Amino acid sequence: MRTTITGFLSAGVIAFSFAASAADMPVKAPVPMVAPAQYYNWTGFYSATGLGGAWSDVNGTYVGPTALGASLNNDGSKFNYASIIGAQYQFGNWVIGIEGAYNKLLNKEYDTTNSITADCFGTPAIAGITCASRVDNIWTVGARLGYAWDRWMVYGTGGYANGKVYSKIISTPTGGLFTDTDQRHSGWYAGVGAEYYLTKFLWSDLILGLEYQHIDLGTERHLDTIGVGDDVDYDATVDIVRARLVFKWTPGPAAVSSRY
Repeated sequence: MRTTITGFLSAGVIAFSFAASAADMPVKAPVPMVAPAQYYNWTGFYSATGLGGAWSDVNGTYVGPTALGASLNNDGSKFNYASIIGAQYQFGNWVIGIEGAYNKLLNKEYDTTNSITADCFGTPAIAGITCASRVDNIWTVGARLGYAWDRWMVYGTGGYANGKVYSKIISTPTGGLFTDTDQRHSGWYAGVGAEYYLTKFLWSDLILGLEYQHIDLGTERHLDTIGVGDDVDYDATVDIVRARLVFKWTPGPAAVSSRY
């Protein structure tokens, strides 16, 4: 009996000693919960205004009968105004969207060259002629693919383009018209840009951007309606560099997405 009691006492002393040692050991603090980082969310509908410069290049070739093969080439620059609407969706860092725009070239003056030069009736050589053209009323609709990190996004864009090309062949001494045509051209566009979310403004997110677009309006035949059937095949391109002021419609606080 004495042996049993001694055994229990010994076991109790050992257990108490272990508990006391454990109490003296440092307690590991629980891992704190990390709050998710907040990033700007580019998803939403938007409208934008673009202002910048446009550089046009119009090249024509007479298809006869009086000046078969003659060149009628002009280039020039004008201020560009654009009215833009679009929608986009962000997943991860990628942003996909669709956008439509109407471009207006603010100066309606014609770009001109005079004969006899390589750009205006150089072959066959015909003197006393002014070749004139301009581009206006350009519509575009296409896709955008962007890569965003918080407030910044860079993107590429491209799609369908349609614009009107105006042309005149003028008698330089008298100002009389040999031809006076306008024709809508269909083609394509491609471009790149960058945008930055600036601040919340009323019911929208205010975004600033910079964009470049190349527009190719293809080749169309312009029919001579006042002369002797001297139709002209014209092709046209326009290069645009513009700033963008974007209003993304996001009622309430600025849109954010959480990432751990």
